[in-house]
Amino acid sequence: MENKVPIGAGIEDFKRLREEGYVYVDKTALIKLFLENPCSVALFTRPRRFGKTLALSMLQHFFEIGTDPTLFNGLEIMESKSLIDAHMGKYPVVSISLKDVQGTSIEMARSNFALAIRTEARRLRLLSSSSILSNKERQEFEWLAGVQGDDKRLHESLLLLTQLLEKHFGKRAILLIDEYDAPLDASWQYSYYEEMLAFIRSLFSLSLKGNNSLQHAILTGCLRVSKESIFTGVNNFRPFSITHPRYSSCFGFTELETRELLGSRGLLHRLGEAREWYDGYNFAGTQLFCPWDIICFCDDAIENSNSKPQPYWMNTSENSIIRKLADMAGQAARIEIGELIEGGTIEKDINEQLTYSSITQTIDNVWSVMHATGYLTALKQLESGKYTLALPNKSVQQIFTQQVNEWFAGRVASNNKALSALRSAIADGNGSAAQLAANDLLADFISSRDYAAKESRKESFYHGLLLGALADLKGWTIASNEESGYGFWDIAAKNRNLAKAFIIEVKYAESESSLESASAAAIKQIEARQYWRKLVLDRAREIMLYGASFHKKECCISYKMLEPGKQ
Repeated sequence: MENKVPIGAGIEDFKRLREEGYVYVDKTALIKLFLENPCSVALFTRPRRFGKTLALSMLQHFFEIGTDPTLFNGLEIMESKSLIDAHMGKYPVVSISLKDVQGTSIEMARSNFALAIRTEARRLRLLSSSSILSNKERQEFEWLAGVQGDDKRLHESLLLLTQLLEKHFGKRAILLIDEYDAPLDASWQYSYYEEMLAFIRSLFSLSLKGNNSLQHAILTGCLRVSKESIFTGVNNFRPFSITHPRYSSCFGFTELETRELLGSRGLLHRLGEAREWYDGYNFAGTQLFCPWDIICFCDDAIENSNSKPQPYWMNTSENSIIRKLADMAGQAARIEIGELIEGGTIEKDINEQLTYSSITQTIDNVWSVMHATGYLTALKQLESGKYTLALPNKSVQQIFTQQVNEWFAGRVASNNKALSALRSAIADGNGSAAQLAANDLLADFISSRDYAAKESRKESFYHGLLLGALADLKGWTIASNEESGYGFWDIAAKNRNLAKAFIIEVKYAESESSLESASAAAIKQIEARQYWRKLVLDRAREIMLYGASFHKKECCISYKMLEPGKQ
């Protein structure tokens, strides 16, 4: 029997999920593992949309004084009675997200951080009337509830909140910080990194280092930023990245969890699609699905049984890192990018202790960031210490391919010399010059063919390349995929002033050695299917035929002049 419990896509509040009856995939094992192996400061790094925010919300509602224990009814943690008795509802909690602490300037970012502090302080408004706090301490709380971004004491805010909570409740506080690295990412993008780094370092130094009012601090983010850059001197700091085994199944959906979720919705028959599109993430030997993708996939399939898998992750993540990789890639790296897109693997060292300022210092660092952020997954670690890396699934492969295609289109558009040469050669009926110009454009090419694509899909990329290159051919009207004769031409153009026209048929050659025969076959196809008929009716007196065949970074162009009067 199908489960009618709503999916709740996008809801990251644990309490709301539980109270309103939405689906919750039990990840309370995280609580048990943490309490059995406690540390002062824990950092969990995972790709975006892998449940980090929901995990912190779960932790808040477990630890916070005044919590509702029934929120955890039926969940795994309730089997650990000793941990429940000792820790559930026993701590004051400060929970803050740095996701929106960003902007185009340090002033804007500080203002957004102040807003986050004000919001959390107002959630803890019982402190404003606490009889345990002194008048001065209550005034300090009122300062927190109204703090502004230009206040010179802003970096003291988290320390002060934990101190006031400990004084009021007589218990050390737990500090939860979500998206701890988001301000650094934004500042790096907008060139105020050093200013933000100094602020975050001061903020964390005060709140995490030697803070006697702190029981535990738990942080989440995408990158494990070098300890030396912002966590200097923080004692008992433990980072748990995707290569650490302890919490490997606490973020993301396992095969069993995915199977149960699909089965509960009558969608078990679509498990194969889910594997192909959303599985493949390897966190320290645990194979995982992206939870955001699976939730959205289920939601769409419930609404429409004919829905198709989509790269849902595409619109929730910053994909500029792929462009940076392509920009920095030399010939060897471009070949590796092509191998990845075609379903292959590469071997790389992984550096998990980076600073944002060092990310683009070397292409090896960019590979490491792509691994940390989920674009690449580690299939295994070799004896040399290197990792065998691959694109995890079809969803990421599609995102990766799109970004590479956009990069390539940009490089093509900027190669004015080759573009001009190609346009002139095609317009003048010079097949050999057109071939030279096309190969010049392909010099920076990264193979972006879908490794599971049919030949027609492979051809479509090169079709798009030529169409884009010829789009601004002055004096010519360009048309693509129009019906003429006994089929549809790939690309055709006409010049009314000169009564000239050309037709280009695009082929994908399975090997470099078959390029010439493929381009010749393209010419024969134009003739056999009489693609020229529409152009003849439009009074073209000269029609140039081009067969353009491609294989990876190579192109061959055959040429023939058609004499309409002899057809």
